[in-house]
Amino acid sequence: MYTCYFDAAMCGIEQALLADECDASLIAAQTLEASLLMEHETDPEQMGLARYYTLRSLHALGAWREGYEALLRPSPKPFSLSSENATWMNLAGAEMAARLGVDEQSVCFLSEAVELRLRDRDEGAAAIICQKASGLLTPERFAVFIERLEEPPAAAPSAEAATARALLCSEIAGQAWFQERLPPAVRRRRNLAQALRAASALGDLESVDLALSLGAEPDARVATAPGLPTALLAAAFEGRVEVVARLLAAGADPEAANLNGRTPLLLAASRGHAAIVRLLVRAGVALESAAVDGQTALHAAVSESSTQGIAAMLEAGANLESRDGEGRTPLIVAAIHGETRIVCQLLCWGADIQARDDFGMSALDRARIEGHPVTAAALRI
Repeated sequence: MYTCYFDAAMCGIEQALLADECDASLIAAQTLEASLLMEHETDPEQMGLARYYTLRSLHALGAWREGYEALLRPSPKPFSLSSENATWMNLAGAEMAARLGVDEQSVCFLSEAVELRLRDRDEGAAAIICQKASGLLTPERFAVFIERLEEPPAAAPSAEAATARALLCSEIAGQAWFQERLPPAVRRRRNLAQALRAASALGDLESVDLALSLGAEPDARVATAPGLPTALLAAAFEGRVEVVARLLAAGADPEAANLNGRTPLLLAASRGHAAIVRLLVRAGVALESAAVDGQTALHAAVSESSTQGIAAMLEAGANLESRDGEGRTPLIVAAIHGETRIVCQLLCWGADIQARDDFGMSALDRARIEGHPVTAAALRI
């Protein structure tokens, strides 16, 4: 459609909405959308704006059923929306679905609205949406919405997106309105998870047993802790060997990661807790599971200069040539940090000194660039 005609139509729709002439804006938006559908080639952005203003008009009129059905109806032609407009449409859809009693669809719309804000790193708006959800949904459905939010997304997120999600979950979990909107049974379950996680971190085996006997779920996440860890993650990080063994015996998933993709094995290796690394390996964990930044447990141990963690991982059969998100092997990571002792440790185990990262740099190149002459000398073999 010619830009001048489209812009004039859009101006008329916006003026009608501002004047609270919603019937007129709806007719104009639907007419514009119909005209675009009749064209041989349609600009996806124009199509998206026509759909957006049609829905805005229906929402302003309180036409919940018609608006809800229009939102779910597939468009015959491709359309695109700005992130802000897409967020608004999902929020409007959530309100319409809630008013019509379609709570499950309302949860879906709200979840998508939060995802859109997180992708744009707008955690403040995402938190506001969560509070809005607490008012729109029944307590039971709100609990479902929160459980979805606290689970790692199916598609691997970026490190920044994972951090934003974790921060959002921690922020809203600490708000008074959050606890008030949860059903009593859900509140009890979350309180037990928090108690189990705290006892696990402290190595308090008696309190761990008590929490488990009261019904604490071994794999429950704790939203108020960084990264939303499970009890096993907390115990692995703090080096609580007996607690790790007890949680595994209670059925805890040895590979359950936090929202940053960090597994118990990665945390234990990075902290040098060799006994826990061995426990987890015996439990059958994957040695090469990577966090959202691409780091494996061996990478993490190298990054934290954990010689004991490195030794435990290598003895377990970890891949010396695994790559992180930038194509770096553990040897290249050690060179970047100037860890000469670890460089020698990895070379003794057979690390490939010629391996290059995604930027074409070898371990020697990296040691030189980072100003580590001793490490560079160790790499000139």
